[in-house]
Amino acid sequence: MSLITIPITASWYSPGLKILCACSGGRDSTVILHLLHNLPEIKIDVIHFNPQLRGQDSDADMEFVKGLGEKYKCKVHLVSEDIQTFAKDKQLSIEEAGSRRRRSVFLQKLESLGYDFIATGQHLDDQFETIFLNLYLGTGIKGLAGIAGSRNSFLRPLLNFSRAEIKEYANHHQLSFREDRTNTDIRFLRNNIRANLLSHLELD
Repeated sequence: MSLITIPITASWYSPGLKILCACSGGRDSTVILHLLHNLPEIKIDVIHFNPQLRGQDSDADMEFVKGLGEKYKCKVHLVSEDIQTFAKDKQLSIEEAGSRRRRSVFLQKLESLGYDFIATGQHLDDQFETIFLNLYLGTGIKGLAGIAGSRNSFLRPLLNFSRAEIKEYANHHQLSFREDRTNTDIRFLRNNIRANLLSHLELD
């Protein structure tokens, strides 16, 4: 059995780092928080972005992440925004609006609070989804490169690990997490690509 690890020999690691871990409460971000928490000599805090799209479920996600902060004895920075209204005002899809605001909020917090990096839970399957999404929307060479493991203050330590490996890690450590039912809604383009294209490909 191969379980995920983050070695202190990682190119970005150094003692004294302050890392802001983006946590939705889902499995991927809960796993990355668990992994980072176990690294020595660094400070880990959490940021949670509530897009107000799922009513009581969104509020429950926020409460769950607050509980993770208590469990790991770290600060939790909560941000809540009406993404549906923002998307309408800016004539964007819900996906694009959410992505833009999350990124903007995360970077604002990193700068104002003095963190070194923002860690997110993107993994190998997300990498494939992003490349196919970029191809669908039309892209150049930059888009074909996909997601970077470390760039512009963002760290993605899970990028070389598959969804299956992350699930195995969560099960092994008996991690609790929240399920987002919208992740299976194929009205969202990324979900459609995952369900109707990548599910038929062998990614291992």
